[in-house]
Amino acid sequence: MKLKKTHLEFTKEMATRTETLVSKGVVGEEENQVMKLATEKAELDLKTSLANLDEVNASGEIPLNELYTPVVGSRDFVSERLKIERKEAELGLKPLGSRLGRFQPLVKKGLVSKDQLDQIQAEMAARKATIGEIQKRLDLRKRFVAGTIMAQEVEIEDRMTEAERNMSSTQSKVDSLQEQLKRLRALETRGLISPTESHKLQYALDAAQFELKLAAVEMDVLQKAK
Repeated sequence: MKLKKTHLEFTKEMATRTETLVSKGVVGEEENQVMKLATEKAELDLKTSLANLDEVNASGEIPLNELYTPVVGSRDFVSERLKIERKEAELGLKPLGSRLGRFQPLVKKGLVSKDQLDQIQAEMAARKATIGEIQKRLDLRKRFVAGTIMAQEVEIEDRMTEAERNMSSTQSKVDSLQEQLKRLRALETRGLISPTESHKLQYALDAAQFELKLAAVEMDVLQKAK
């Protein structure tokens, strides 16, 4: 705990120094945003540790994150940690949004390849899917605490949420690879690149499509288990 507090204090100090350097024009605003994000993450990390310590003191047990874990006294520690996790995932969207804003005009000018833009968009889609998954887990937890759903149902629903996220992220990967392969093959046809480049991407696409099929099978099994 002391280490996490020290880390937070150090991060805050570095963020303050960076802000001063930005005001003097020594470093850019991007560095300032990076340090602010690091500070927010350190604060969330400390908050999680404090919640874990409170739960240990209140229950005498190791903290558990299963959605069917009982409430301890008047505090729902599982929901507290999920909200912190959601906040951290939301923080991760900030730098991706900034990168997307910088890259879009560069792509239009032909200074940056569209593949790099697609990669950022894929990362953003995956991050948003993660946030959606956490929110679904929070909703499930709320239903369990309210007594409207049983532990076994919670476990199946939770696994379905994870499977849906996996399908969504895998589908995004497949879509992105297909677009990249389409552009590479156009370049290959014009003799601008060797066939090796498109062959490598085809292997990656085949693997991603296989992952998608497995995810679909998992979803089907869970649907039947409901």
